[in-house]
Amino acid sequence: MSDRDFLMRNPRSFHDQGWRHTDDRSALYEDPTTPERQEKLRRYLSSLPPGSKVLDYGCGRAEFTEFLASLGFRTVGVDLSQEAIDMNRRDFPGLEFAQVNADQPAPYEDGFFDGIWSSEVIEHVYDVNGIFAEFSRLLRVGGKLIVTTPYHGWLKNILVITFGFERHFNVEWQHIRFWTKRSLTKVASSHRLKPIVWDTVGRFRWLAKSFFVVFERFP
Repeated sequence: MSDRDFLMRNPRSFHDQGWRHTDDRSALYEDPTTPERQEKLRRYLSSLPPGSKVLDYGCGRAEFTEFLASLGFRTVGVDLSQEAIDMNRRDFPGLEFAQVNADQPAPYEDGFFDGIWSSEVIEHVYDVNGIFAEFSRLLRVGGKLIVTTPYHGWLKNILVITFGFERHFNVEWQHIRFWTKRSLTKVASSHRLKPIVWDTVGRFRWLAKSFFVVFERFP
């Protein structure tokens, strides 16, 4: 079996492959929306008291895990990639990280977290009901889930299909889900997660880069 065949049949190994250039953290891509996401994250979690337990689900390079910890939260970062987790444990020895598998629950009790942050993750997921069920399981009643994912609204969709279809829906790219307000509401609500804030990041509202959505866990 070729290396490529092995990677394609083993999603975690395929995900790990993208992190094997990370010995030099300074060489990683810098998302220009990170400061905006951080400021909105600070605002929408301001009701949680210091010491609240917050999960960074799909933490990647852990810049948000570190940011959440700087706000005074007890923060945990989890990711599918063991490569990413190893890098983060090396660079942030004072923070907690755990590797998770897509087909198994994270190693935390039901309702363990007061907040969950998952940024630019759900567009990569095959089992969308599985991940929202896991968010719901991990979050206490009344807790907040905040997600970002590429924005798809009517005007942007018209422009995409007219001028950039092949690039936006590139079959070799990692994005396999293209969320709308309706689909996010439908899937999340079926797992006791109610959207309470709709916001965006990047560009301007009708052509935004990403949704920024706050959900509340209801009983």
